[in-house]
Amino acid sequence: MIEFIGPLPPPVHGFAWVSEQVMNALARQSEVHVFDRALPRLGGGYLRRLLMPWIALAQVFNFIFRLLVLRPKAVYLACSGGSGMLVDCLFIVLARMFRLPVYIHHHAFTYLNSPSCMAHRCLALMRNCQHIVLCEHMGALLAQKHSISVNNISVLTNAAFLNVATPKELGVSRRLTVGFLSNITIEKGILDFFELAEFFNSDSNGPRFLIAGPVAESLKETFSQRLAELSNVRHIGPVYGAAKDAFFCELDLLAFPTRYPNEAEPVTILEAFRAGVPVMANHRGCIATMLDESSGLGVLQAADFPKQAAGLLRQLAESPERLVILKQGALSRFVRLQSQAATKLEWLLGRIVAGAPVGGR
Repeated sequence: MIEFIGPLPPPVHGFAWVSEQVMNALARQSEVHVFDRALPRLGGGYLRRLLMPWIALAQVFNFIFRLLVLRPKAVYLACSGGSGMLVDCLFIVLARMFRLPVYIHHHAFTYLNSPSCMAHRCLALMRNCQHIVLCEHMGALLAQKHSISVNNISVLTNAAFLNVATPKELGVSRRLTVGFLSNITIEKGILDFFELAEFFNSDSNGPRFLIAGPVAESLKETFSQRLAELSNVRHIGPVYGAAKDAFFCELDLLAFPTRYPNEAEPVTILEAFRAGVPVMANHRGCIATMLDESSGLGVLQAADFPKQAAGLLRQLAESPERLVILKQGALSRFVRLQSQAATKLEWLLGRIVAGAPVGGR
């Protein structure tokens, strides 16, 4: 039996979605017991803040009981990025007291970019665990900043959890279409997306811009105002499942101008590649390792994004055949990443179920 500790949807976001995929994959090979760290599903506010510590404490006591009575074989933990790491530490210390192998899956750069004293001390307790990271850059920072041995680190991209790409025609729209898909916040770069659209607002034959995703409450007034000012931008709201697939089918390029300092490995970029959609993105977290010249545009400085992205769009408008090459490159990039990651995932799952080391591969 494997003890699984991590957040599950709802709410639906990349961290919870990937955790759910890992849980399902483990469940196909072993019995799995789940400690859902996303509880309680009570919305925000005072009640949630009041109950969360007590529910976490109840989970820890339940974990102690299971260690004493049921004797699980291993522990998989999706590591929290903030104060939740303190609770993670309790689970890990208890598991190590019972000499159980612990597999920690990292999804955040919070404690890698600007590690706090709390994070450093917690990760010191995790040094003898097995660590799964999203990219080589993440693994290097984990080893450098927290003295984790590279022999205890293994890389697994989120492409492992996406379905194989379906062959498709990769044509070019009559009017270049650029998309934005995310929770709509300033940190995710929506104002930079509007600035990019503004370059082409007076050009009736210029690109059109589609936005998908829910708007943050604090941004609704500004968002509505900017949307009204730009005739070439349309917001279609949140998209999931088939609606998300249809959204990607409309796009020629995806803009991902994230300013979020702790961005990790966005599943949205991988989904775009799978649909044969090149990506223009700021370099954050693992994004620099995801993008290359064959699949889109990477921007080093966030402030430069609107201007550099506009330059690429003008080039592509004059050279549609280059856009087709980028689309083919994006799809090929996904196929390579997914194939390698699927093989790696099966290997890692086997190691976890067997309680064996995972590093060094």
